[in-house]
Amino acid sequence: MNITLNKIVCSNKSLKNYGVAIETHLEKLDFTKTKVIVDALFGIGLSRPVKGVPLQAIEKINRAKQARVYAIDVPSGVSSIEGKILGSCVMADETMTFGFYKHGMEKEELKNVFGDITVDDIGFYY
Repeated sequence: MNITLNKIVCSNKSLKNYGVAIETHLEKLDFTKTKVIVDALFGIGLSRPVKGVPLQAIEKINRAKQARVYAIDVPSGVSSIEGKILGSCVMADETMTFGFYKHGMEKEELKNVFGDITVDDIGFYY
């Protein structure tokens, strides 16, 4: 636990040195001048509809029309197991996924959710 906490503290200090603002309270976030948003709220194992603060974060991200949104693996709110939206999801301009396409990426009705798709090789062996 201390190692993880120390890594987080070091990372935060490094980010601040580069002028990156770190804010952990959703209501204080102002995306009106944001140019890039990286969505990594949920991973590929999401199995239930998003609710509460995570849903509010997704809604806030989707309102930031001037920002380019990049999703990591799948946009938050999408089930990569079932290949469907679980209530609400991030609308990504581009999704960067790892190893292989995830369920849903091939569906015509979800193209506007994933945006452009890039599959990066991270050394999976099949």
